[in-house]
Amino acid sequence: MTLFFNEHPAPLTAYQQLISGDPAQLQALAQSHPNGAYVLSLFAEDGGILLDKGARADIIDKMRQLAHDQYSLKKTLAEDDAKRLKQQNNELLNSLFEPDISEADFEAGLKILRDQDFITPQMQKLLDDLDEGAPGLFRTKDEGDVDETVRELEALVPFGLLTHELLAANASNLTQETFRSLMNDVGTIRKDVWSDMAKQIEIEFNYAEERAGEIEEYETAAQLAYRRANRTWFRFKRANPQATSVEMQAELDRIIKAEWEKLDLVLSSELKLTLDAMSQDNQGLSFPKVNGKYDLEAVLPTLSAFIQSSNRPDLSVNLMELQYFIDMMGDR
Repeated sequence: MTLFFNEHPAPLTAYQQLISGDPAQLQALAQSHPNGAYVLSLFAEDGGILLDKGARADIIDKMRQLAHDQYSLKKTLAEDDAKRLKQQNNELLNSLFEPDISEADFEAGLKILRDQDFITPQMQKLLDDLDEGAPGLFRTKDEGDVDETVRELEALVPFGLLTHELLAANASNLTQETFRSLMNDVGTIRKDVWSDMAKQIEIEFNYAEERAGEIEEYETAAQLAYRRANRTWFRFKRANPQATSVEMQAELDRIIKAEWEKLDLVLSSELKLTLDAMSQDNQGLSFPKVNGKYDLEAVLPTLSAFIQSSNRPDLSVNLMELQYFIDMMGDR
């Protein structure tokens, strides 16, 4: 009996046929497996081997549980097989976009996927254009990815919403390398630690942009820093998909530090231009320097003293501006 249900392709159906009492169903059961007729002979009420109704009922109950167990097992195995096949097909589809794939491998892989009806119409068109050598399918390495497109597609991955259709539709905004990398993420659902950590970039440089106030050059630089940091982070992610959390945090800290250093240079340059202009526009005003650079600790006292000595209260606005510059340079 155990062997019968273990081997039966549809154990739940077999059990339902067994207890149906319907001659047609019982006949179907007898024909569904080499041991089908033998199983029926065990449970036949007239002339069956199991004459004790209690024993027969007990065995039928156990068969019900066995049938359910086998159904669950077969379903799990079938789902696992389907997932495995999908993963294999995704990898095969991805391989078709390798720059150096041979024509024979391309055609063979394409036929396998077509035979399974695995390729969407939009992806098929992209593959046809790729096979024909149509120009402009992907951005060049020199052009780089469109950052906004990468961010939008990356944001779909943690929820399993990235699809082949979306990738095919946005291929012209991606380099071939990034396209292939995102192909590996199609249909996956994961807690995206990468995206969570990347939020630090947004926090850091949104803060930088907001604190720029009226310093337009610094605001623009903060926006560029945000885009550069995101681009560098995505490149690191593509090159190091198995990075540990410690390695990820170290790289993120390095990226953010490097961009802050660039912003500090912008701020220093703006401050120098401001001090140069004030010195030129106000006779007798000279800010002390140390090793050729303005001494920031002396800037505010120098201007305050000049305002007092020359009776120039109108320069109080400049005093506030310089205070703002110096606070920005020292508050990180």
